[in-house]
Amino acid sequence: MSQPAIAIIGAGFSGLAAALELEDHGHRVTVFEARDRPGGRVWSQTLDSDDGTSEVIERGAEFIIDGYTHLGRLAERFNLDLIDTGMSYYRRVPVDYPNVSIEDLAEAGQKLTAEMTEDQKDRPVVDLLAHSSLHQDVAEALSARIEISAAIPVDMVPGSALEHVASFKDSPSWRIQGGNQRLADSILRSLSSEVRFNTPVRKVRAAGETINIDTDQGTETFDRVIVALPLQVIRDTSMLQNVLTQEAISSLHKIVQGQAAKFHALLEHEPKESATMSVAGRYWCWTARTSSSSVGKLLSGFIGSSPAISRVRESPNPAKTLEEDCKSLRSDLSFNERSLGVFTDWEKDEFAQGAYSGRSPGVADLELEPLRHVHSHLSLAGEYLGGEKIGLMEGAIRSGQAAAQKTVTALS
Repeated sequence: MSQPAIAIIGAGFSGLAAALELEDHGHRVTVFEARDRPGGRVWSQTLDSDDGTSEVIERGAEFIIDGYTHLGRLAERFNLDLIDTGMSYYRRVPVDYPNVSIEDLAEAGQKLTAEMTEDQKDRPVVDLLAHSSLHQDVAEALSARIEISAAIPVDMVPGSALEHVASFKDSPSWRIQGGNQRLADSILRSLSSEVRFNTPVRKVRAAGETINIDTDQGTETFDRVIVALPLQVIRDTSMLQNVLTQEAISSLHKIVQGQAAKFHALLEHEPKESATMSVAGRYWCWTARTSSSSVGKLLSGFIGSSPAISRVRESPNPAKTLEEDCKSLRSDLSFNERSLGVFTDWEKDEFAQGAYSGRSPGVADLELEPLRHVHSHLSLAGEYLGGEKIGLMEGAIRSGQAAAQKTVTALS
């Protein structure tokens, strides 16, 4: 009996996790990837300094936090070490609001979360803030903190996000030593299946009991297909027009596309671990350990929500603009004036068209169920289908594995 022909579109974390899961069950696959590398929105690079040293920067997804069980198992499988960054993703000092301490911010966030009713979890956070008794400066700093983390304006963030991407607990944050993309590279090296880079898929068409995939090289037919592409790519193109039901299309529009950009600047001297936030600029920046004994000579930053990014994007050199702004807020750091900063704008990336996603206020995960059953021979995967881990690397991995397991069950 011949092996079924299985295709996976996308070699980000969800697509690679799906490919690995299928191979673990004895299936070979063909992976189509538009980029020239694996990882998708996980993208590690090396930034060189003129003194001969270098730092690994994460231009995409960076922090590994509590609950990353599936990612943790994969890291262990490929002997990848997780490094404690020495700072907390959750605690950011609002340096341009000196009257608001990090304790004030954490207390306000925890209070808002504790007082939230089940009904309020589905309402926009801005409504909760409007009816809170928080001091105006504290409320503004809290709004910025939530907006940055969710990567969307605060009036589009549901109350439930306070328990996830905008959490205020003081917990450690990790990264994969040497760069998170090492996990993508490790999975890729372990695969015996064919992975075709620089091969964007133009259209996916259902044809009876098979699925046709159109690329610039022609049309190929498969028995099963997993589409592991970012939300915006499949929502705003006609790639899956022939496959998606109206119910599935409706579900796609119940997900909010977050927008985020990252920036990096080299430093002259090794700093202490830190995490600070600009309330006015809607960004936060940090210095973190790169090993158990040293902190990288690097300032990394994340700016969240499209309005905030648009203001920076208007400048001729966004990286330099953000660096200069950081200098005014972070007098404790010595910047390397001879080094060019790096700015990564995920909204302008043609193969992503956005950062991570979240559910619209009032939308329960159950309402996204049509996206998990779009066609008998095709499944969707991606961080936007990550369930309680929506928007996270962990969610991407879980959704890819779930799509693969569904495919295995169907074939057996």
